[in-house]
Amino acid sequence: MKEDKIIDFLKKKFYYKSIPLGIGDDAAVLSYSENKYLLFTTDTIVDGVHFKVKDINLGYIGRKAINVNISDIAAMGGEPLYAVINFGLPKYDKKLISKIFNGIYYSAKKYNVKIVGGDTVRSKCLFLAVSMIGIVNKKYFTSRSNAKEGDIICITGNIGGAVLSGKHLSFTPRLKEAQWIVKNLMPTSMIDVSDGLFVDLGRLCVLSKKGAVLFKENIPISDKATDFKSALQDGEDFELLFTLKSGTKLPKKVLDTNTKISTIGRIIPDKGIYLEDKGKVSNVKIKGYDHFKQD
Repeated sequence: MKEDKIIDFLKKKFYYKSIPLGIGDDAAVLSYSENKYLLFTTDTIVDGVHFKVKDINLGYIGRKAINVNISDIAAMGGEPLYAVINFGLPKYDKKLISKIFNGIYYSAKKYNVKIVGGDTVRSKCLFLAVSMIGIVNKKYFTSRSNAKEGDIICITGNIGGAVLSGKHLSFTPRLKEAQWIVKNLMPTSMIDVSDGLFVDLGRLCVLSKKGAVLFKENIPISDKATDFKSALQDGEDFELLFTLKSGTKLPKKVLDTNTKISTIGRIIPDKGIYLEDKGKVSNVKIKGYDHFKQD
C-alpha cells in the first residue's frame, strides 16, 4: 500500500532515540513518569472520503472525528485526555458548525476528553483534523510489534459492512473493552481495524516480524457485509484486533461490556497472511483501503 510506503519513509526520516515509540503505531509513545507514558495521536476526516456532508446527520461527523482518535488510544491500552481540533470548511455556515460541534461535544463529554484548542481555516472541502493526548500505565501499554509465534489472534465484535450500515459514522470506540483486555488478558499486541482486517493484521505482523493464519469459519462477519472478501478489506470497523499467549483462557465476551470476542487465527513464523478453510491453507492477497490507490 502506498500509504504504508509514506509511513515507512517518515519513520526513517524522523527517528529519535529518546522517544519510546514514534511513527508507525496507533499513537506515538512519549516519556512521562516512572509508571506512565503519554500517548499522542492524530486523525483527519474529509468530506467525500470519510463521509458525505450532504447525506448524513452532521452531528455524526463531529462524533467520528473524536471517536477515531479514541479508538487509537484504546488500541494501545490507554485512556484519552485532551484534544485539539483543526476545522476547515468552504464557507461560514453557523448551523452546520453548530451541529458538527454538538457531535464533538457529545463524544468528548461521553469519554471525558477535554477540547483545549485548535484552528479554523477556509478550505475547498470540509474536514476535521483532531490531535489527541492520552495516558497509559506502562504495565498495560500494548503496541503492534510484540506478537509471538504461537499466539492466538482475537477480535472484538463483527467485521464488514460498516459503510453500508452506517457503522463507520456511529461506531462506539472499544475503549472499555481495551481497558478490560489489557488488565485481564495481557495481550502481546493490539491494533484497531480501520483499513480492513487483512491490512491491519498485516501491519501488526510486519512490525512483529511474523505471519498469520486466519481460520475462515471463525471470522465473525457482520450480516451487513456484502460478502466474505469485502468484509476483510473494506475497513472502518474500528474493532480491536489483538494477540494473546497460547493457552490464555479466553471468555466469549468482554465481561465489562458484553462485547463478543472471537479467536480467529494464530501467529506463525513465516511472513505473510494465510487463510485456512476446511483444512486447506492458501496465501490470500486482499487489499484494504488505501488513500493513494488511484495514484
